[in-house]
Amino acid sequence: MNMKKENSICFGQIDLAAVFFLLIVLMVVNFVSAQNSTAENFVPPEKFSRDWVIDGKPKRYTKENLYAYINGEAELFMPYGFKILDSIVYKKSGVKDIAIIADVYLMGSAIDAFGIYSYYRDTDADVVTVGAEGFADESQLMFYKDVYFIRMASSGGTNPAREDF
Repeated sequence: MNMKKENSICFGQIDLAAVFFLLIVLMVVNFVSAQNSTAENFVPPEKFSRDWVIDGKPKRYTKENLYAYINGEAELFMPYGFKILDSIVYKKSGVKDIAIIADVYLMGSAIDAFGIYSYYRDTDADVVTVGAEGFADESQLMFYKDVYFIRMASSGGTNPAREDF
């Protein structure tokens, strides 16, 4: 298997420090009781890094309404023990067309979280050291840790060039 060398990542106009701070905070999910918590319990607060703020309230999706958020992909998550998805949008103050969308999926087990991560894993993408395993490409970063699968994506504007990562 040919693994790419671990690289530094830059989301162009998205502050790299803010992205990694968000990732570090997301890693504490293993300390949270999943059944009685929301994403607000383990993601950065309203204003977590310079000008990045939560845009609106986190949205929660369950087995009954996941299709409303990821229509066409919802069925893929069910065999992996999908329980809950909390989706949070962060926007940078003063820049209305750039956002970071953090989707935190609670799966049935650590093996299930690895399973859904493996489905999305791109062997051509850059390997990143976050969670148990992660990768990044031009527009997103995915990783898993314990029973969580986390997908972060840049939104708005154009995707940065691959060499900007």
